Amino acid sequence: MSPPAAPPARRLALLALWCVSLLLAVQLTFFGVEVARLPTNGFVAYHAAARLLRQGAPVARFYDDDWFEAQVAAETPGVRDNYFNPPTAALLLLPLGGLPYGTARVIWTAFNLLVLVVAAGWLIRAAGLRGWLVPAFSIALLASQPLREELHQGQAYLLLLLLLTAAWCGYRSGRAGLLGASLGLALTLKLAGIFILPLLLAQRRWRALGWTAATGLTLALVSLPWIGLDAWWRFAGALLRLRAEPDLAVTAYQSLPGLIRHLTTGDAQWNPGPLLDAPLLGRALQVVVLLAALGVVAVVARRADGDLAFAVAVIVGVVASPLSLDYHYVLLFLPAAILLGRTSRNTPNSAWPLLAVLGLALILMGADLPIHSPRLRDGWPALLAYPKLYGALLMLTLALWASLRPGGACGEARADPAWL
Repeated sequence: MSPPAAPPARRLALLALWCVSLLLAVQLTFFGVEVARLPTNGFVAYHAAARLLRQGAPVARFYDDDWFEAQVAAETPGVRDNYFNPPTAALLLLPLGGLPYGTARVIWTAFNLLVLVVAAGWLIRAAGLRGWLVPAFSIALLASQPLREELHQGQAYLLLLLLLTAAWCGYRSGRAGLLGASLGLALTLKLAGIFILPLLLAQRRWRALGWTAATGLTLALVSLPWIGLDAWWRFAGALLRLRAEPDLAVTAYQSLPGLIRHLTTGDAQWNPGPLLDAPLLGRALQVVVLLAALGVVAVVARRADGDLAFAVAVIVGVVASPLSLDYHYVLLFLPAAILLGRTSRNTPNSAWPLLAVLGLALILMGADLPIHSPRLRDGWPALLAYPKLYGALLMLTLALWASLRPGGACGEARADPAWL
């Protein structure tokens, strides 16, 4: 029997949501056109790395900040950026490395917008969103500050969102090749999705892990004649020195290690007013966070169903990374879609509170709040400078509650088609 027709008021509300979504899509397109030729951090590093690789420059020198910044400034005066990526990230823009900066940036922006459409459509379909949830999810994505910053910076996190979406679809369908190849690319290019590895280990998905390793090693070995082994040693050294970098204490890094460092580790230039200047305590707490993150993933790997376990692993990967900036939060629209789809299968009375919590999490992560304000730099006020982190933790709490509650997760009740 077909579901009853929605009342006129509900149809008007749905039409209004679609109109807002369409307006935001048009606005974002114009925003993309506006920023397409801007010299900004992020893209300048990708383009300079690709250009230098094509010219035969040693990739190991990319990790010499002064040298690399000079190469960036030679093409885009007034813009500074260093290279803190895996050596293989230089391959991202290799086809565009021979083009002038402006032309390459326009092509990359157009590519990013195309990837956004494909990734969003795939997420909506795979998560089973329907009815008003489709334009609502679209509005949350299109209006989010992380997405705009991704486009403004010319970053690669929309491509990574697409790769992780492919990995999720391979994970839930048992296609080890799709899961492993997509995850291997995301890890080798940008170390994205790294906490999915302990999830696969805990679930003994050996074929998927084999595909992940094979993809990453193949890309690294094929590119080795141009990249060189020394570049990988330099990158490993940069990772080992990461905890000593004082600038990671600034509030731009919206993660648990960033918050801990900001509260406990003072620096005359980057963090002059920590709440408690106790760097040893800060380092110990960061180790605790890492161990707790691994523990959370291990627990949900055993007790949660596949979709929710994957969502938890993606969220943990963002909140536990010391390098999570605003545009990294684009990746969290994957677990948001998973949770939205699962919650929508509940009856209206049980779904609305969960949707409200998820909505609050998306607002905290997506709003353009003053996280860089000097008023929120020192002492107790600094706790207000991490809204994206709090939104991610709220989403993580919802995912854990859904996955570990007795009887299963969100969505065990059958939804009423009329309320969707």
